[in-house]
Amino acid sequence: MSTERIKLIKETLSKIDRKFTIWEDGTWYGGPWFDGIWHKGTWKYGHFYKGTWKDGTWEGGLFHEGTWEYGDWKGGAFLGGMWKKGYWYGGSFEGGTWKNGTWYGGSFEGGTWEIGSWKGGSFHDGTWEDGSWRGGAFLGGTWKEGFWHGGSFEGGTWKGGLWFNGSFKGGTWEDGTWERGGWYGGEWKGGTWIKGGILYKGKLVESKVSPDIFFKNNPV
Repeated sequence: MSTERIKLIKETLSKIDRKFTIWEDGTWYGGPWFDGIWHKGTWKYGHFYKGTWKDGTWEGGLFHEGTWEYGDWKGGAFLGGMWKKGYWYGGSFEGGTWKNGTWYGGSFEGGTWEIGSWKGGSFHDGTWEDGSWRGGAFLGGTWKEGFWHGGSFEGGTWKGGLWFNGSFKGGTWEDGTWERGGWYGGEWKGGTWIKGGILYKGKLVESKVSPDIFFKNNPV
């Protein structure tokens, strides 16, 4: 480890107050953050145990508990707390509440997604309340409401919303509106299946279905 690196780490550690810390700006290279207010800067690695994150860039480490108000998340694990708004580029969300923001990549492992824009990555478990989905894989959990524009739904329960395009490859569809896309398996329990014209067509490849509408419009 270089002398400059050691110097920077010592400067970071010297700013730690085990009761409450106010960080105005700079780079955090590691160590525990117990409580306080982070205004802005770059977080390289470490444990954020409690407090309020106002803005900045998170590159790695563990966010245990607290409130994330805004910023860029590029890696590491969000274990609990509240995410209010920001941009997620990579890493794992493993618990807590996502209030709003834009998700570009990474893994959602558990928790509650209230609203936001999803552009890529994998949703493994948790509850999706509302928002816009434009790519990636939904592998498990509960989808309650929202707009699906593309990607693959491969497991879990779809309770409602608007499906515009993409592939349904497994899981249970309970309600909602399907406009077009590929149906490759799963169980359809109810909802509206639209077919007719180039823009509104569905494809039922293999499925266990309940309503007669499938057999009327898509003989199998």
